[in-house]
Amino acid sequence: MSPCNRVLPAAFWLTLGVSLASAGPVEFRTRELPRAVFGVSYRAAIQTQADGRCISDGILEIAGGRLPRGIELSGDSLSGIPKEFGAFPLRLRAVNGCASAAEDLVLNVTGKPVLRVTPEELVFQCREGDSAPPAQAVLVSGTWPD
Repeated sequence: MSPCNRVLPAAFWLTLGVSLASAGPVEFRTRELPRAVFGVSYRAAIQTQADGRCISDGILEIAGGRLPRGIELSGDSLSGIPKEFGAFPLRLRAVNGCASAAEDLVLNVTGKPVLRVTPEELVFQCREGDSAPPAQAVLVSGTWPD
C-alpha cells in the first residue's frame, strides 16, 4: 500500500484539523457598541484583530439581526443617522481569508438624555466688603444609567 492510500488514525486527523483551524485566527476586540441617539449622527468603529499569519484583508459583514433604518455597516464601522428607536441585536462576522469569527452585539437607539438639576435655582447674595457667600451644592442627574 502506498503512503498516499493509507488510512490514518482518527487522532491524526483531529490534530491536523485543529492546527488548520487555528491558522490565522481573527477575533473581535469590540465587545459593546456605544449608545446611539435618534436623529443624531452616529459612528462606531468595530475593532478586530488577526494574528498576522494570514495576509489577506479582512471584511466585516452582518450575519444576523438588523441595523436600525439610517445606520449602515461600511468597512470597519457602523455609521449614519438612526431613524428608529429600539434595541437592535445583530451578529457581525469578521472574515480574513484564513479564519472567521462572530460577535453578538446590540445597538441601542434612544432619545437624548434628560438632565435634572436640583435645586432648580441658586441664589447668591454678596455685599461689597462682605466675605464670599457660602458654597452651595448642585446635583445633576440624567435619564441614561451610565
